[in-house]
Amino acid sequence: MKKFLIFLLLFSGLVQAETLFIGKRHAPLSWDPIDSYTMFWGAVASNLYDGLVLRTETFELKPGLAQSWQILDDGLRFRFQLRQDVRFHNGEHFDAESVKFSFERLLRNEGNSALQLALYDSIKQVNVIDPYTIDFVLHRHDPSFLTKLAGYGGMIVPPNYIKTYGESHFDKNPVGTGPFKFVASKDNDILHLRANPDYFAGQAKVEHLVFRFIADEKVRVREFLEGRLDVLQDLPFSDVPRVKNVKGVDVVAVKGLTVQTLQFNLIEPLMQDVRVRQALNLAVDKQALINMLLNGYGRPVAGLQTEMTFGYDPDLKIYPYDPAKAKALLQQAGVKAGEKLVINYRSSNYSLYEMARAVAVFFKDLDFKVELKPITQETYLRSSLMPANKNDEIFQFGWNGWTLDFGDSAYLLFHSGQAWNPLIHSPELDALLDQQRGLRDSQQRLNILREIADLAHQQAYYLPLFAEDAIYGVSDKVKNFIPAADGRMRYLTTEIQR
Repeated sequence: MKKFLIFLLLFSGLVQAETLFIGKRHAPLSWDPIDSYTMFWGAVASNLYDGLVLRTETFELKPGLAQSWQILDDGLRFRFQLRQDVRFHNGEHFDAESVKFSFERLLRNEGNSALQLALYDSIKQVNVIDPYTIDFVLHRHDPSFLTKLAGYGGMIVPPNYIKTYGESHFDKNPVGTGPFKFVASKDNDILHLRANPDYFAGQAKVEHLVFRFIADEKVRVREFLEGRLDVLQDLPFSDVPRVKNVKGVDVVAVKGLTVQTLQFNLIEPLMQDVRVRQALNLAVDKQALINMLLNGYGRPVAGLQTEMTFGYDPDLKIYPYDPAKAKALLQQAGVKAGEKLVINYRSSNYSLYEMARAVAVFFKDLDFKVELKPITQETYLRSSLMPANKNDEIFQFGWNGWTLDFGDSAYLLFHSGQAWNPLIHSPELDALLDQQRGLRDSQQRLNILREIADLAHQQAYYLPLFAEDAIYGVSDKVKNFIPAADGRMRYLTTEIQR
């Protein structure tokens, strides 16, 4: 409440009837599109930036900053005709040089772009044909290339602004072409955006977006239920029944892409034995977790992808709940009672703590001594997981797979040397991952992707717990709210009626 009063003093000029108040757990670490790879960024900054291609909440690809495109040279060259009526929020003209600058900046591995660089490494060169025509020449066939242009690394940034003020200024004062402009922020607690009146797809229905970043789950839900937030993007699953019983608000849910897992640190001696990893997979009742932690808003998964993803294998079997077999495997591996397991989880998310605590109960039933260790979001992303592995035996890991192509996710997570993979070094997996890249035969590629998933599953490199639904708390005053399954909300059509 205190921070809300501070907000009222800072932004007292806002007209409440024209403002949509949105609650989120926390702000991204940076506003630079190539410096992030998280849903926290996409859920907010998707309103600031555009790519050449836009993807709707239902995964339809539409023209964005490019009004049309052609696929040439047997899929190895893409030519884009750009919109000629677009300016960045600072007044700078958008043109082909803006596109070239944005992608060359990404491909030079500036900032923290290593986290997503592998998704764009099919690009050989970006050629300006004329001020509003640009070609992308590829090294290899890339079946999800257009989707990637709608992703974080595909967002177009203003060259002159960045050259003039520098990267660190841009990190904190973002400028894009999107439906909303950056106005102000305060200590990663509050962000104020204002509708872009010149947006090429038409002005947004609300004049102001105000994001309030509230780490405390109880406070965030209370602010929503007491009417100080109109949309709650991070509605805790445990609060869904309570929210459903409150008049004036509702729960909106769609099947989501995010898979929650526990990853095993293969550097730790205990985790190097596949029998131990398989035993831990067998030790957990996944459906019980879904019922208990998600209130049913989820589904079991056998791997790191959902049924919405190309490469999904419906025949890949989920490890069953079989504690007796788990104990037998541990006995074969020579694991003694009282062996210590440390589970790292992100301290900014109480739901992840609940998940880690619930899983710990199953592990304790196998006579492990389990310790839960919180780590901050920044430590998790910047120093703990990538690029150096500084985790304990087990660490919490959620994966969104937003390109809807398992080949992209698998390469990032399983291929040796990738920033997201400090642990797995398998020549067999590397060979298959390299082989599927560039294949034009979709059935052949599908077969290889399923082989990759099966190998990772047999080796039990991770423990898939469940796929979460994307759930939102929404006030009845909010109209035309379209939930995004991938969490990347764009409030272009949303209205507020007070």
